[in-house]
Amino acid sequence: MLPLLHLAACLERVTGQPEPLDPRFYAAAEAAHGGGPDALGEPWADHAGETITVIVSVLSDLPNDVQFDVAVPDKSAPGGVKRIGTLVTSPNTEVTLKVPVEVESFGVEAFQDELGDGPSDDDPYGAAPVAMKPAPPTEPVTITLVRGGRSSALSTSAHAPSVAIKAPWADHQGPAVPFRGLARSSVDGEVQVDVNEIDAAAEGGVKRAGQVRLAAPGPFEFNVPIEVNAFLVEVFQDPGNDGPSDEDPYAAQKLETAKLGGAVLFELASGGRAKAAALLAPQGAGEAAPWADAEGARVTFLGEVASSEAGEILVDVAELDATAAGGVKRVGRLVLAAPGNFELEVPATVKAFRAEAFIDRAGDGPSDDDPFGALAVKMVDYKGERTRLQLVAGGRATQGAPDQVGPGSGSKVPWEGATGDKKPFKAEIVAPTAGKIQVDISEIDAAAKGGQTRVGQYMLSGPGPVRFDVPTSVTQFKVEAFQDPAGDGPSETDPYAEQVLAVATMPASVTMELAVGVRGKATGGGGAPQGADLGSGPKVKVGGRIVASNPALVKVDVFKTDATAKGGRSFVTKVEPRGSNWSIDLPVDYGKIEIDAYLDAKGDGPTGDDKHVLKAGVLIGSTPVMNLDLTFD
Repeated sequence: MLPLLHLAACLERVTGQPEPLDPRFYAAAEAAHGGGPDALGEPWADHAGETITVIVSVLSDLPNDVQFDVAVPDKSAPGGVKRIGTLVTSPNTEVTLKVPVEVESFGVEAFQDELGDGPSDDDPYGAAPVAMKPAPPTEPVTITLVRGGRSSALSTSAHAPSVAIKAPWADHQGPAVPFRGLARSSVDGEVQVDVNEIDAAAEGGVKRAGQVRLAAPGPFEFNVPIEVNAFLVEVFQDPGNDGPSDEDPYAAQKLETAKLGGAVLFELASGGRAKAAALLAPQGAGEAAPWADAEGARVTFLGEVASSEAGEILVDVAELDATAAGGVKRVGRLVLAAPGNFELEVPATVKAFRAEAFIDRAGDGPSDDDPFGALAVKMVDYKGERTRLQLVAGGRATQGAPDQVGPGSGSKVPWEGATGDKKPFKAEIVAPTAGKIQVDISEIDAAAKGGQTRVGQYMLSGPGPVRFDVPTSVTQFKVEAFQDPAGDGPSETDPYAEQVLAVATMPASVTMELAVGVRGKATGGGGAPQGADLGSGPKVKVGGRIVASNPALVKVDVFKTDATAKGGRSFVTKVEPRGSNWSIDLPVDYGKIEIDAYLDAKGDGPTGDDKHVLKAGVLIGSTPVMNLDLTFD
């Protein structure tokens, strides 16, 4: 943030509508920093020409006022940017900006001064780039303020807002599809996004479309012409300023324009460049056979690729290895002239591997439309019999690469036998560690035991995508993903995430990030307030029964009575009921609490339309309190 932000304690309190800063703030800022009033106040306030309306939505869990700064690229200004306005607004409101038509891009930064001590790394903070060319955003630009966001989002050059310096397909005129991405990295510093159109006629099979530069990891967006079939997005950092290397944080994805939906996550990681090159680049018959350089004893695996469509078959083989990035280690490729039998000489030291076979119809590498099939083999279970691998058109999109290790493995495609219209859905599973991930899909069903019915399951060898189709006749469904590192079944210490979605309004894609300690507490969807630290001392159990037509839709928020907090209470945690009961362990002699429960009928969090039940003034001492029944019917 610019130096003027250190005077945030002078902000004027407002009530919902963005307003220019109080003139007293200008005077204080000028006295302290020698700045002029032209750098403050409503952005572009003096502009008299034609403008374009851009709406920015600032979201936060705190009630504090939000300081909202707008800056534009300016090579002559310090740091390469010039701040052109500052507003103060309440959280969870929309700010309307009148942007001159000649502006090509600008950046927005927002923060809350939680303690009234001026900007600090602990303050809730967020930022977003806004590209106005080749087309301005048609939907509100959303900034979510996160505690500590300033330190994770800013580098030494982060006074420059994130702006697109050469938008991909900038000269294109005609219909286009918006693309939104999110770069995530554990390393601070500038991020470069290179975009290439996949074109078999071009040298190297791709042609440059453009570039976006970000001052720090975060969101970015651009428009893709509808006539572009597929494109490659590479996102990376160069911490040493020494050019591309395998150690640089890097991620890449190949995307089909016709299938763009929600935001795409790019998880930057060291070694990602080599991994992406192996997975994304079209490769021919000259690639090494699986385990070609391995030494020692081997076991012959017999396989068969079956397909109703003729053509060259590419078989990619990867060893399942929990220590490798993504839980798999690519070991080579077989090329078959046509469907039929194949053999793999598997080193005796290999415990499990995965084979993915496909016909590359367009010659552009793996895509969702290609005939595809996959299997995972545990060598301890292999009996020497030939294993059949069936290719299915579009199979990649529906399988999500589960470890199909044979009957009893637990893998089952959701609603596999359902008829009628369906909507495609994708969940990108992100985990703190490599290793096997179980993904359970359940339909919310008030008539079922516990309010839900299991309809599908995937067993993944590591973090990655899961794709399936959801019948439009389904109202709501739940996706749960977790790892079981100890092999002791579900527990609160397992990395876990969930999403409850309404089919009518579900996005085409969601990202689910597994975290420890959230099973039974997190309800998915993000945006939940940060809970209290309950410590490690003695606990007492608190809970009760749930009486509702569908207990699976009930969410329970726990608050502690606190006269100094807004509304007289402070948030403690969220609790997800199990069946028709709910419970939580609270510290002994915790004092008075409130239970605020609601029936989330639409899966969109608490709203005015939901039924609510409030239990106030509950005193928590040294004995269990298990009579807090929540009755909705």
